[in-house]
Amino acid sequence: MASQYTFLALELARERAREAEAHNRLLRDQDGFRVTGPGLARRTLARAAASLSRGSAAAALRLDQGLADCDGALRSSRIA
Repeated sequence: MASQYTFLALELARERAREAEAHNRLLRDQDGFRVTGPGLARRTLARAAASLSRGSAAAALRLDQGLADCDGALRSSRIA
């Protein structure tokens, strides 16, 4: 039964790929270039969001490491 579902999923993926290719062919203009759409703006925004996320993650990691160092220093001063 699982193999039937796998076969159906693969067939559906192939069908969607064919439909996407046909849609892309319709979007091409006479020069052979694809008509520009919101894809460029989406990619640019996604890249900006990803870099912002990476930067904030790095800052949070530095902050966590700094707090861990401070916590370790406090614990060692209490022991002494």
